[in-house]
Amino acid sequence: MDESKKQFHYLIPSRADRDYGCTISTVGTQEILPHDTYPASDHPQGYAFDPARGRVLREYQLLYITKGQGSFSNENGTFTVPKGSIILLRPGLWHTYHPSDETGWKEYFIGFSGPAIEKVIEALFPGDEQIYNIGLNRELVDLYQQALDVAAMDRPATQQLLCGIVVHMLSIANFTIRNEAITTDRLDQVVEQAKMIMHERVMQ
Repeated sequence: MDESKKQFHYLIPSRADRDYGCTISTVGTQEILPHDTYPASDHPQGYAFDPARGRVLREYQLLYITKGQGSFSNENGTFTVPKGSIILLRPGLWHTYHPSDETGWKEYFIGFSGPAIEKVIEALFPGDEQIYNIGLNRELVDLYQQALDVAAMDRPATQQLLCGIVVHMLSIANFTIRNEAITTDRLDQVVEQAKMIMHERVMQ
C-alpha cells in the first residue's frame, strides 16, 4: 500500500482523561486500492484483525467510507457497504468488514469509549443497527481530518477536544439520518465528492 494513502494515530488516555467520561483510542484514514491487502499490516496488535475471522471490540468505532464499496457482516447477516456509508462498531458485538477487491475503498475511522459518550450513542443510535447510508458529506470528512491533526499534536486536553469532535460527528450523522437528507441526485453527490477531493489536495 502507498504510505501516502494512510495515516494512523493511537492514543493512550490518562486517568484524568478517563474520569472525563470519554476517551479516544485511535483515529486514522487509509485508502485501499483494488486488490490491496486489507487491513494494513502495521496496525497495533489490539487493532489488527483477520477479516475472515472477524473480531469483537471493547470500544466504539465510527468508520466512514468515502470511496469504493465493500461488505460488512455481523450476527444478523452480510450487508453491502456503498460509499457514503458510516459503520458504527459497537463494543461486545462480533463483526467483520472489508473493501471489494474490484473497487477498494477509502475509510476514515475513530475509536472511542466511556460513560459520557455511551449516553450520546444511546440517545442518537439506540438499538444495535450498525450501517447507515448518509451520503457524501464534506463537513464530516473535515472533522475526521481535524481529529487527525489534533491527535498528531498530542497536547494537554487533546482527549477532551477529540471527544467534542466525535460528538459533532455523531450529531451530523444523526441529523442526516433523521431528516432523510440523503440526496438522490447523482450530480449533488458528484459535486460533494469533488469538494472533498479539493479539500484533501488543497496543498497541491
